[in-house]
Amino acid sequence: MIQFNAFKLVLLCTFLTLFTMSSMADAARGRVKIDSDNNVVADNGVKLRGAPFFLDIFAISDMKNNDQAYKDYFMSVAKDYNMNLVRCSPWIGNWAYMQKGDIWYEDHKDKISHLIDRCVTWAEEAGIYAVINMHIEFGTTVNLQKSKDFWGLYAGKYKNKTHVIYELVNEPDIPSAKQNMSALYSYVRNLAPNTHLILWSPNNPSALPVADIRNNSSGIDYSNASVGYHIYEYIVGKRVQHDKADEYRDEFPTINTEFYSLTDANYYPIDYEFLVDNIKVMEDRGYSWMQWSPVFNYKNTNQNLDNDDLKFSSTYKNRVKNGYGAASGIGTYWPKDHGLQDDEPTSGVTGKKRIQDGWKGRYLHASANAGWADVQSVDLVPNWGSQKWVIESAGNNTFRIRNVWTGMYLTASSKNEWAPIKIDPLNSSWSSQRWFIEKTGNQYRLKNQWSQQYISSPENQWDVMRQAKLRDTWGSQKFTLSAY
Repeated sequence: MIQFNAFKLVLLCTFLTLFTMSSMADAARGRVKIDSDNNVVADNGVKLRGAPFFLDIFAISDMKNNDQAYKDYFMSVAKDYNMNLVRCSPWIGNWAYMQKGDIWYEDHKDKISHLIDRCVTWAEEAGIYAVINMHIEFGTTVNLQKSKDFWGLYAGKYKNKTHVIYELVNEPDIPSAKQNMSALYSYVRNLAPNTHLILWSPNNPSALPVADIRNNSSGIDYSNASVGYHIYEYIVGKRVQHDKADEYRDEFPTINTEFYSLTDANYYPIDYEFLVDNIKVMEDRGYSWMQWSPVFNYKNTNQNLDNDDLKFSSTYKNRVKNGYGAASGIGTYWPKDHGLQDDEPTSGVTGKKRIQDGWKGRYLHASANAGWADVQSVDLVPNWGSQKWVIESAGNNTFRIRNVWTGMYLTASSKNEWAPIKIDPLNSSWSSQRWFIEKTGNQYRLKNQWSQQYISSPENQWDVMRQAKLRDTWGSQKFTLSAY
């Protein structure tokens, strides 16, 4: 009887162990999804905000000898920096020239496999996503067989890991990418039917026009795949490449997987002006993003880092996390939720509000109870529902603004400067009905997500409200939100 009970105890312990392991697996992030604005987002609808992890083969010994330090990096990404993704980029540029059976090929493959295994595990334990990127050197020809060699090792291996995403190439030679992308997609999709796949990933959107993507996407199902792109814009405040990326998103699910933030694209020091500028514009435009620096584990023959570099630096924390604007940082641009919860709306903004401009002191007024009616600037009439609005959270730090009298929503009529502001029935897929509400002192600016322009009030009563580019000093772009 004692032996029997002991046997049952062993079975019970085994069951509990398996149950615990199963429960831990269930705690991994759910698969990413595509929102109504064609952004790739987390399982809870929050933007993906990613840190880099460059897997240089020369650093494998350091990584094995400092396992906890590397693991802590993944934990810090979520806990300390409010991000929810790490982009794992094993350097295989030279692998393209190796052959199966070659001792260097086998050695390289084994080391990369160790690196990727650890990344997948650490990300799962941290409750964040891992992007596995076949990180070929910029401009490398996309050799279909060599690409299959790589993805044949990993695509099926992690297919059931819901927190893992595959980025099939990195900054490829464009002609070969166009020739082989559909075939490579089909190969990986067959091995991983449910994994989100990021395709294309040019070094700049200008390098790959949207028409070329459209014309070379035969057989690609973009319901669970997206167009990746990089931004390397070398003048602060310039928006040419960002505007090109908007063209991608108009047609395909889209995600930024790398952007400029280093003085010399590959090496320290970080250029914080560019880092802040790029994150700000992508946050404003609603994109998910992955930055290229700091360069955790960027250790090779040209740049040797020690363990003090195996983390975000205090300078990064001070400049990026804890401030706002190019001079101090962009920390307020994403929520302090460790990347795991829904974005929190701006405090005190939602609810029943009148919206009064800071120039003439007049109020937003719906001109008629009809779709596409103008929104005007009118002196206060307290009992008019046409001057009463309800501000509703729309997720990702955006808001919809509903008129009480008409039940319709504040809408940008076009992307053109000076276009009139309208009201129209709700269309949940329209970013023209979503607004960023930016605090400026004791007032707010109302910026449209689609047009990227601000509501501006006119000089004369009964004139139409219009949108314009930001003018910092204009009271006509500043509004008071008062409860009624």
